[in-house]
Amino acid sequence: MLRVTGYTVQTFASGTELLASPELADIDLIFIDLQMPGPNGLEVAEHLRKERFNLPIILMTASEEYETERHKHSSQVVDACLKKPLDAALALQTIEKYVLRGRRHISQ
Repeated sequence: MLRVTGYTVQTFASGTELLASPELADIDLIFIDLQMPGPNGLEVAEHLRKERFNLPIILMTASEEYETERHKHSSQVVDACLKKPLDAALALQTIEKYVLRGRRHISQ
């Protein structure tokens, strides 16, 4: 979906692989699952917040406790939390919002 709309996408098999990636400095936005191998999405987001405070991070989850996760973490660690299965239009709208925000921050 993201490639079709013109985004360059990098995928990682785990949070550990993402955090070790030399390309991390060039990434404009992180779109991460809550449940994944190694550290979960929130643990990865917490680590990223320490390194790159302004990097937009969007968490996705199929968790039944979606609302709890969204309210608990949206303002602390992640910028947005989306429920799976993803609504494609909402996901793209959310991504675009935070990519643009990140670009404005860089140009300031």
